[in-house]
Amino acid sequence: MRSRMMSVSVRGRGGVVDGEALPLLCDVSTYSLETPQLMITDPQDRSHWLAHFTKNTQFVKEMAVKSQPDSLTALDRAEQYQQSFKAFLDNCLQDPSVHISILKLLDEDTNQLVAAGFPDVFHQVKRSENAAALNSLPARLTHIDSISNTAERQLTLIEGVLSGNMFDWGASELTSFLEDPNFGFNEAAKHLQARPWFIDQFDLWLRRIEDDPPHKCALFFVDNSGIDIVLGVIPFVRELVKRGTDVILAVNSHPAINDVVHPELVKILNTVSGFDPVVRDALSDGRLIVTESGSGSPYVDLSNVKSSLCRLCEEKRVDLLILEGMGRGLASNFHTDFLCDCLRLCVIKVNWLAEKLGAGLFNVICKYQGTGR
Repeated sequence: MRSRMMSVSVRGRGGVVDGEALPLLCDVSTYSLETPQLMITDPQDRSHWLAHFTKNTQFVKEMAVKSQPDSLTALDRAEQYQQSFKAFLDNCLQDPSVHISILKLLDEDTNQLVAAGFPDVFHQVKRSENAAALNSLPARLTHIDSISNTAERQLTLIEGVLSGNMFDWGASELTSFLEDPNFGFNEAAKHLQARPWFIDQFDLWLRRIEDDPPHKCALFFVDNSGIDIVLGVIPFVRELVKRGTDVILAVNSHPAINDVVHPELVKILNTVSGFDPVVRDALSDGRLIVTESGSGSPYVDLSNVKSSLCRLCEEKRVDLLILEGMGRGLASNFHTDFLCDCLRLCVIKVNWLAEKLGAGLFNVICKYQGTGR
């Protein structure tokens, strides 16, 4: 049975006003957004994250100004953002009774930017990275199509998603890499943890692919723009389509860091359809669908997504959920049970998260949970 549909109130940029619970949740009443191990529960963790976000305001301010090069007021408004957000953070530091979480701080950061007139700080970065990645995609698809062995091809595709997920401007540990023009897809792959991964259930995924019929439909919550979505996600999704699985790509409705948003992904796929018949036919036949999640955050509140996404899940009979990235599949929804198979793919790109999990920086999570149905 599907979980009971429930209207809920807004909880922040990770959800929508008057949204609904994703019908793939096993039990809406017990759904918990945050991962317990990664909650801010002691004064040391609280001080760490408040200091981190305070320091990061300088980088974000500079990116905000660069995002609006023709505006005469950009610098003043960026300084307004920095002062306002730092005041909020200082109040949290001075008053321990104010509840904070990583997700709440991410939302507040974005809200302060929007209030200062910066709705999409990374839009120029995303546009440039999308164009560069699209130029490299035909060669990547040709390479993948040349791999005849199923296990090798699946591993190449999974590693591609993981390598692409390294291109995350929200992880300060990666900033120096991302600012290097010579750091690309192949370079990112070299920094990933070698197998066996921190959580390595690739063999379970491969067994499902090799031994059972294709899934009917996959719901894929995507993450970053640029190399992530173009060279990582699209080849993986394309392979699902070739196997006979329909795919719904759930994408942010509103900007958050360098996460891809709905209009950007539509444009990317239209470009890809110009040179790849698999993607072109899948879009034309309705076997590949792009839809808004309703979120405007690096995480997603699955108890509160757009109603249109819920209807699609039911109409297409989704039996595979894919959560990509730290925000959607680790900091949130990591222990959530679903009524369908679930594949979580992410790279641990923040030292604090790695330490809390007993992992290392750039360790890999490939977590596959099948329902046995």
